[in-house]
Amino acid sequence: MTEMMGALTVDYAVHIAMTFEETPITGIVILQNPDTLTAAVLYINAERTCLIFSGLNLQVFDRPEGMAPAKEEVQQDFKES
Repeated sequence: MTEMMGALTVDYAVHIAMTFEETPITGIVILQNPDTLTAAVLYINAERTCLIFSGLNLQVFDRPEGMAPAKEEVQQDFKES
């Protein structure tokens, strides 16, 4: 996964906005290119990388400063499959 992300940042000048794992060998990468205002979501596993979605007119939203904490607690008890 690291080699592929490195190639994307060099070859296509994208910014890796976010990554997260589904399992230790599968994950999601969200890419954005601020110069072209495009973004893409990739699914990566040991054998291949799949483009799930790509789009135009990229907008970025930040959490407002001073926003109240969440009322509900999110349970993060993930199980490996």
